[in-house]
Amino acid sequence: EALQVKIAGGWTSPSWKARVPRAVRGRVVEMAEAGLSQRAIANRLNADGVPAVGGSWHRGTVIRVLRQAA
Repeated sequence: EALQVKIAGGWTSPSWKARVPRAVRGRVVEMAEAGLSQRAIANRLNADGVPAVGGSWHRGTVIRVLRQAA
């Protein structure tokens, strides 16, 4: 719960951003701006074989990328 409060307040892990390459972060933002849902973005990244932090892309990972980009 404490971590969720910190994240809601804008906190991010200092190492997490470096684990998602800038090009992939940009691609996630572009797909979101094109109207794709977070789940659709995760599915597309998995289908395209884009490496993920935890092995595969999930909706929550996409949400974190988008929050950091905002």
